[in-house]
Amino acid sequence: MKNLLLGFAGLVLLTVNCPTQTTQTYTDTKNGLSFSYPSDFKVTTGSAAATESWFPDQGKGVKLLKVAPTRIPTRYHGEYEFNIWLSDDPADKCGVPLPDEFETQDEKPDTKTRVIDGQTFHHYSDEDAGMSKIIYYEGYRTVIGKKCWQIQSSVFQAEAYDDFKPFDGKIIDRAWEKFLDSVKFSR
Repeated sequence: MKNLLLGFAGLVLLTVNCPTQTTQTYTDTKNGLSFSYPSDFKVTTGSAAATESWFPDQGKGVKLLKVAPTRIPTRYHGEYEFNIWLSDDPADKCGVPLPDEFETQDEKPDTKTRVIDGQTFHHYSDEDAGMSKIIYYEGYRTVIGKKCWQIQSSVFQAEAYDDFKPFDGKIIDRAWEKFLDSVKFSR
């Protein structure tokens, strides 16, 4: 009986400390793209993806979609979302960021890359803080089949509230990493 109780207690602890999160898969057959996202997030497409946002557009071309949590507690006074843009305009430079394109903390060009579904993407980041707000962008971009693809994470918070609580960056980073790992191109 003692072993049965210990086993049950262990199962309860494992369940509490290791919650599982179900995911859904989004497929865009028109543009040849798919990815997974947490079931408590929502995918917004079309013009709503660009207009239902706290962020000025940092992307190149058309904002295909945004993926964001369905609910963020009010005390955070902000939002975060993952976005994907697509452009077939050759004027949209989609390779290594230019030295003055984004403000970096050390003022050196960003030369990091990441392989996403077998394609090498160039990293960029940008931030803006002041006037009681925090805006942070991180993304990757590349050319696939003569089209510029840009995948970006955006975080916004307004600090001018007595009950303000900063986001836990580790939670957002984990969701961002899982999102990037799930992106697949079929064209």
